Amino acid sequence: MRAAASILLALLAGACSASPAVSPPPQASPEPTQFAACTGIDGGAAKLPDLAVPCFSGGQEVKVARLRGPLVVNFWASWCAPCREELPSFQRLADSGRVPVVGVATDDRREAALALAADLGVRFPTLFDARGEFRRARGEAALPLTLFIDARGEVTSYAGPALTDETLGKLVTQRLVGGQ
Repeated sequence: MRAAASILLALLAGACSASPAVSPPPQASPEPTQFAACTGIDGGAAKLPDLAVPCFSGGQEVKVARLRGPLVVNFWASWCAPCREELPSFQRLADSGRVPVVGVATDDRREAALALAADLGVRFPTLFDARGEFRRARGEAALPLTLFIDARGEVTSYAGPALTDETLGKLVTQRLVGGQ
């Protein structure tokens, strides 16, 4: 398992950058989980902490204060049971193209987070915040946690039971789509 995670991590290395880049050439046989690049998610003026968090798969760090909306930011960890429950809903939201989704693997070990992402098929851009600095700088204590950043840069948060497709969709409509 550790060897497979190391191979997958090596394949993911360099897939993220903080500035737009040319897409990497397609792989002959894609891995079951490959996080998308962290490109184009920064550049706005959201009211977020002034810190930089590395993209999970390597590359440049993303300046959190420059995340632009509309955007959904989901904080998760492999040890968090409700996070495991709701991650597939976030992947389906990302796949729908309705609104961009960025994950933040937080307070976790890289290998454990990568294994969970592979198990659940999580592919949306994900940051790796091993010590939970981003979450704590926001004054948030618990997981699961989701931030909604609207087009004006206003940030609202949801911390509570695991989100389902239905409740996540309602929150997106209320906080992002309806607020534009």
